[in-house]
Amino acid sequence: MTVGAGCIAAGGPDGQINVQRLNDGESIFQGAIGSSVNNALQITADASGKPRLFVCNNDKRVRIFELSTLESVAELCCEAYLYTITPTGYRFMIALDVGVTDAGMGCSWSHSGSWLATASQDGTASIWEMQRHRVVAQHRTNSACRNVKFSPSPVDLLAISEHEDFCHLIDARCLSSQLSSQQLCVPQTSSSSPEMEAQGISGMTFSPSGKQLHVGLETSAVVTYQVDVMDRISQGTSSLA
Repeated sequence: MTVGAGCIAAGGPDGQINVQRLNDGESIFQGAIGSSVNNALQITADASGKPRLFVCNNDKRVRIFELSTLESVAELCCEAYLYTITPTGYRFMIALDVGVTDAGMGCSWSHSGSWLATASQDGTASIWEMQRHRVVAQHRTNSACRNVKFSPSPVDLLAISEHEDFCHLIDARCLSSQLSSQQLCVPQTSSSSPEMEAQGISGMTFSPSGKQLHVGLETSAVVTYQVDVMDRISQGTSSLA
């Protein structure tokens, strides 16, 4: 899931994409893009200044669309590559050696642009310092990492979701030293069936203010956690209410 420019977008396991306007719920697009899992979405402006929807699919492609019409702007075939965005297109810069043993699932930039987090199916979340393109920290989970998201300023958190049941919060102010983290166990919801032993996690995003963390579940439910922003800023804690 991703929210931005007055829109919300969600992806599915068979290429599904659903984009709606937040103010009136009007649908911009509902259909399929590709035929594989849409692992990560991002709404942001590119070098043209226009809002775009970036879609990372399990077929090793990143597709860029005009947000208001979902017309195709560009398509990049890549794995863990870094591109420079220019007014005329996308130029390859460098391949990042993430040093993992399974497929990459998503990535997220910090609000300052100084850090890049990548998630892998082998349970490795790597945090890169982008000035020198080096890994400064890694966080390992018990199952596959599905999503990584940096919070917007000034909260300074990194959220990681596993395939099932658990999300992790990492203090982004301590990435280059010992990791300070908190594990969140996603609760059963009213739409969970009695025989379910695990809660599949389908997506995750911070609110634009950073005051909430929304976690999407395979049961079509969304669990929202409140971030204690004032306590975090004044006391330096990373806990959630």
